[in-house]
Amino acid sequence: MSLSAESGRVRAAWPRYVEVHDPPFLQRRASEHRTYGWFCAAMLPVIGAGTYLVGYGVLGIYAAAMAGALVASKLCDRFAAAPGAKSMAHAICVGLMLALTLPPTVGWVAPFLGAFAGIAICRSLLGGLGNYLWNPALVGRTVVQLAFSDGLMPLRWSFLGAGHGLTGSLNAASAGLGYRGFDLTYPPPGVEAWSLARPIDWLVGQCGFSVAATQPGPSLLSVFRDCLPPWRDTLWGVVGGGIGETCFLAVVAGGLVLICLRCSRWQLPVAAFGTVALLSAVWPIRIDAGQPAAWCPILAVREGFPVGAALVLFQLTGGGLAAASLLIAPDPASTPLTGRGHLLFGVGLGALTFLARVSGLSPGSAYWAVLAMNTLVPLIDRVTRRQVFGTSR
Repeated sequence: MSLSAESGRVRAAWPRYVEVHDPPFLQRRASEHRTYGWFCAAMLPVIGAGTYLVGYGVLGIYAAAMAGALVASKLCDRFAAAPGAKSMAHAICVGLMLALTLPPTVGWVAPFLGAFAGIAICRSLLGGLGNYLWNPALVGRTVVQLAFSDGLMPLRWSFLGAGHGLTGSLNAASAGLGYRGFDLTYPPPGVEAWSLARPIDWLVGQCGFSVAATQPGPSLLSVFRDCLPPWRDTLWGVVGGGIGETCFLAVVAGGLVLICLRCSRWQLPVAAFGTVALLSAVWPIRIDAGQPAAWCPILAVREGFPVGAALVLFQLTGGGLAAASLLIAPDPASTPLTGRGHLLFGVGLGALTFLARVSGLSPGSAYWAVLAMNTLVPLIDRVTRRQVFGTSR
């Protein structure tokens, strides 16, 4: 991409901070530092919530990821064939984004190698800062998921129990037999943490997402009553999941900061959440044990409990959709340039996330969906670009 084309893309991606000057466009570099600095600041509520929920030891994962990103950034700048844009804020941002998608028990090797690979691949092989196609944090996550598949896709995810926040230990976590919610269940003596499957994985694994599904299985009401924690636990993050994806309220707070600062557009997360909500409301699912899947489960009520509405709510807050759509996907370099483009990006992100979930590709379905939509960004830009009066496409 030429310098003029790149400056045009940056000007559209960061409308608040970038002004047009004569070459060499020195203002562009300051804008990158400031924008990615705001991304780092927006992730502070998520980092704080994750530290409280899984213990201060998780800070080592964030430190390892940032170290890997900074080392890769320095090496890329040192051995680059031509001088390019340098941004420590971008490297730190990539490291933090990667870390918040990882399990709290992953250790330090995976986040270091993942952040290193993400920066090295995107900054050296895929066009450099501001010109890459795929989100570097998710590129790094893909690399470490292939290398450490068992560590990044556990069946159970750990978090601290009531009374053990911040200083508790995740070692020897209880499997959660008889768990009825964070406020109602305390870990057994000598244990400070729970180890549970993510709510969204319970729903996908226990219920049939197919019109022809007639195999034996629990009813949807029994899944909510006997297997899943209360829905409010997904708002506070006291459920299984990645370090930064469980506390829905903290993720929303960070996303609102980015939207208010015009570092991201509201169309993307609104379209993603709306698409997942719509598909969850109408997609066929087995509601009663031994019965075929039924369309429009949003209307289902069993024993006075709105199981259909609860299903939609868990789809929105019980996985990584919020972190993907509010904090990771809005990276200005790998998203469309227009509001209409962000709307299409969000619809595609939500649809692919839901389809991946019902196909059993979970956890990580939202992150794979972001990478898939990153691939379509050039096409989305072409379709949604504004038509200038007096010119033809």
